Amino acid sequence: MCLRPAKIEGMTQLLRPRILITIPLDEAAIHYLSQYSTVDLQPHLSSKALQSILSSYHAIVIDSDAFLPSNLLEAAPDLRVIAIAGVLHAGINLESAQDLGIEVLEVPAPHTVALAEKTFSEMLNMAHHARVGLAGKTLGLVGMGAIGQEVAQRAQAFGMTVLVNQPGLSAAAARDLNVELAELHTLLQASDFISLHVRTEKSREFQLDTEMLTHCKPGAFLINTGTHQVIDVPALQVGLRKGQLTAATLLVPDDVEGTIQNSKDLTVLPHNTYAQAQIGRDASLRLAEQLSAEIQGLHSGNALGLRVVPTMQIFPHEHFDAKRVKRLAVKLENAEMLMNPPIVSEWNGSYVVLDGATRTNAFRQMGFPSVAVQVVPHDDPKLALDTWYHAVQGLSAKMLIKALDNLPDLVFSKTDPAALEAEIRAGSVMSGVITDEKVAYAIQPAAGVPAFKALNTLVATYTDLGFVARTLNTDIERLNQEFPEFAALFLFAPFHIPDVLQAALDGNLYPAGITRFVIPQRILRLNAPLDILGDEDIPLNRKNIWLDQFLADRTAAERVRLYQEPVVLLDE
Repeated sequence: MCLRPAKIEGMTQLLRPRILITIPLDEAAIHYLSQYSTVDLQPHLSSKALQSILSSYHAIVIDSDAFLPSNLLEAAPDLRVIAIAGVLHAGINLESAQDLGIEVLEVPAPHTVALAEKTFSEMLNMAHHARVGLAGKTLGLVGMGAIGQEVAQRAQAFGMTVLVNQPGLSAAAARDLNVELAELHTLLQASDFISLHVRTEKSREFQLDTEMLTHCKPGAFLINTGTHQVIDVPALQVGLRKGQLTAATLLVPDDVEGTIQNSKDLTVLPHNTYAQAQIGRDASLRLAEQLSAEIQGLHSGNALGLRVVPTMQIFPHEHFDAKRVKRLAVKLENAEMLMNPPIVSEWNGSYVVLDGATRTNAFRQMGFPSVAVQVVPHDDPKLALDTWYHAVQGLSAKMLIKALDNLPDLVFSKTDPAALEAEIRAGSVMSGVITDEKVAYAIQPAAGVPAFKALNTLVATYTDLGFVARTLNTDIERLNQEFPEFAALFLFAPFHIPDVLQAALDGNLYPAGITRFVIPQRILRLNAPLDILGDEDIPLNRKNIWLDQFLADRTAAERVRLYQEPVVLLDE
């Protein structure tokens, strides 16, 4: 199996998601989002600039005029949520977003709530002057976008029945909104209050003219806070005089104000911002709250922590045997599945291998664009990092110490075994060695030599001189019995998880076989098909959706077994 290099950018961590905000948003909302995510505020971003950076983000906040074509979404494997401040339109292909596992969240824009509240306040004013109540009355909404939905919620709170005429609104969606779908003429004939929320681009498809007014329920009230172009104003004025309607309220742009005269039954209001600053703050906070809930509620993998990630975003933390990698790559070329997934942890937008460096490097060598891994959070309280000790065999301790003491990178200081072990536990020395005759030396980097360089020099040297076995035993007498040619035991100061993870990204690899990650729960026998993992034409999001379903199917078939006790594998 020979695959081309990956074309998909790396999936970054969801533990602290990155959010791109392309519209002006209140500072309080930005502060709210910043508490759990990294927020980049870039309003008025060009399409070209957006295309070049979108792949780095988990969520984006846009307005209803933004254009996110399918190819752009496919090139953003990390994208989980699109939050639209306004009403969804053709700029986003919902089907494509759904296929890619992207949630599309419609959040009322700052002016949406303002207009909905203004609509309802005018409805209350007209009802008050006409001495009628709202409870039990029927509200007809022509248009059910974001503003219409806000108006419907308020009407339902007042005990009104809500009829809706909205092409494309499904019966299921209407049930969710607790409204009734109706043909336009039916709605006009049945509604005591009619509220128009027709979008500007639809104004040619709907026109409240003389003919349309004849279908209105006699004595009905009309409110229009949408585009004024959908109303034939002279026809409306005639209809009011004839009593076809009791009263009407129109919001008009500033440049139209004054061209339509107020009368006792016609109220004309300027389309101003209605305390826009405060409303903008409130709406921005609502958007932030909904976006926060959506991202934190996302299925970022599965309960087992298994995820498909880009191979190029996986980094080893220790040196690996290139020959072993090559042998495994040959073996995997003839395999059909990945049995045991490597174990990684997310760190600064990448993945660091805790266990399974040979496997991940074999996949990289084979050109696999992605691989399934088990992701263990680096701050999991059950994740621990211990240290392997090295028992060196096959030469005399005298020869070994002499060879090491001559290395310019290291400084040896003779001490006693008990003191050395105490210093090792305290982390006050880099390493130490106890010979078969219980002679002990503390080992430190020479002046000006980085600790990583000294540590790698030490391990590489004695590995070339003798045979190395990993052990947790520090009892020299028992080691002499266990290993007939035992020469010396090398000890290492404790390591810290953040230091190891960051070192991996910095390219400072630890010597092989001295770090020992204790994993809270290992996932074995995944048996994920390699043809899917190796297919670079399948977007990363789709692979993760497939993996979740793959695991759900196996769980449903009762093919998953949880071992509470430790498991010993003798063939690993």
